[in-house]
Amino acid sequence: MKLFPPFKEIIPVYALIVFVTYGWSLAVTFWKLPSWLLYMTLGDIAIAFCEIFVVNFIESVVFLLGLLALGVILPARWLRNHFSAHGVVPALLLPASAMLHLGLYANADLREAFILSLPLWWGGTVLVAAAGLWLSVRFKRLENVLAELADRMIVFLYLFLPLTFIALLVVIGRNLWMV
Repeated sequence: MKLFPPFKEIIPVYALIVFVTYGWSLAVTFWKLPSWLLYMTLGDIAIAFCEIFVVNFIESVVFLLGLLALGVILPARWLRNHFSAHGVVPALLLPASAMLHLGLYANADLREAFILSLPLWWGGTVLVAAAGLWLSVRFKRLENVLAELADRMIVFLYLFLPLTFIALLVVIGRNLWMV
């Protein structure tokens, strides 16, 4: 019995995770960019992008490791078998739920309501993710669509991983020479 799915099925799911995490961070960053131009130099902005890319890389790897751990815990047919299709469901639903929840409570005045809503919100998210996993196991057509979606995200690995490697070198170099 294998505990982990084949590497060729992990890569598309990781590509989708990279697309979601990097895409969200870039969207938020570009939203803040006009104000950054008022008080930061272009070099400072470039350093900020490098740090964002390194954090996104760590975040995406941790998320993937969590999905793989979930695949070990759940029955094999739920997540481990056909990981490239079934892994898409939590890889899309969990970050989307977090983004929506943060968006609904974006005002600082709603902080207490945000905290009080966390158990109910994430309980509902887990139920929706479980239903999505069940649907992807039950319907072969949905499984094929999800696998195809994940496969199409691989192109983002060719874009973001080299940029992340450069960003990592910049962050390491900057921290070594700033001391």
